[in-house]
Amino acid sequence: MALRKRLPTTARISPSSSRMHIEGNGMKTCEQCGNPVPDAAYVCPYCQGHDMDVPRGALVVRRIDLGHVGLSVQEAREQLQDAIAVASFRGEDVLVVVHGYGSTGVGGHIRSIVRSEAKRATAERTVSGWTPGEQLRTGMAKDLVRRLPALSSIEAWQRENPGMTIIVVR
Repeated sequence: MALRKRLPTTARISPSSSRMHIEGNGMKTCEQCGNPVPDAAYVCPYCQGHDMDVPRGALVVRRIDLGHVGLSVQEAREQLQDAIAVASFRGEDVLVVVHGYGSTGVGGHIRSIVRSEAKRATAERTVSGWTPGEQLRTGMAKDLVRRLPALSSIEAWQRENPGMTIIVVR
């Protein structure tokens, strides 16, 4: 559950819309949870909602953390399945799934289920592709960038990371 933060006293309702804007510091309010969000953001950092104005052609990326919140393997699987369904419904383009690498040094169980679910969703055409975070300069990743060039500009793409998996929804 997202915590609602107090808005500064300079907040006002814009007469031209139902959104609340905070004067002078470039913020708007998420319509889902009510927290302040930078004007340039498309996804609320508190509730992951993105019912905000998204410019045509913008790449909508959502980051979810399954590996550092105390989930069991089954709970992580269910949350990932839900996240894929929600991303598809909302028209999100990319899910950056943080699962951690695991304490064994060879990858953890949550990492394994994230990747098996990504394979399954790709085979079922629920998503258009995925790539392991440690292979952003190789085969699958290059194919995804060819299909969706803006993908190479997202923050998660700048550094290979075995503790994440990138799923392309559209």
